[in-house]
Amino acid sequence: MKQTILWSLAAVLLLAACAPRVAPLQLNSPEALELERIATAAWHRMQLVYLETGEYTTNALADLRLPSGVRWLVEEFGASSYTIRFTSIHVEGVAWFVTPAGVVARRVS
Repeated sequence: MKQTILWSLAAVLLLAACAPRVAPLQLNSPEALELERIATAAWHRMQLVYLETGEYTTNALADLRLPSGVRWLVEEFGASSYTIRFTSIHVEGVAWFVTPAGVVARRVS
């Protein structure tokens, strides 16, 4: 019994050593914090327009000031739902996604 447990533990450790490593998201750089601030501002604008008109519209983002290298992309859009991706050339591998539910950072390739 003891030997089986030891072999199982050794197998798990061996497999864990082969698993790919995923670095944690680096979200505390000034550029990442600025991108998160912009995505949050976009969410607030989208929610205000929805409360005023009952529909979402990207017109709410027309005068949103974006720093150099920051861009947004509408990935999904409807009268009652949307997904907007915010990225920056200064923050690699991470994008902020804005939906009616809020803002979330995710690893992207």
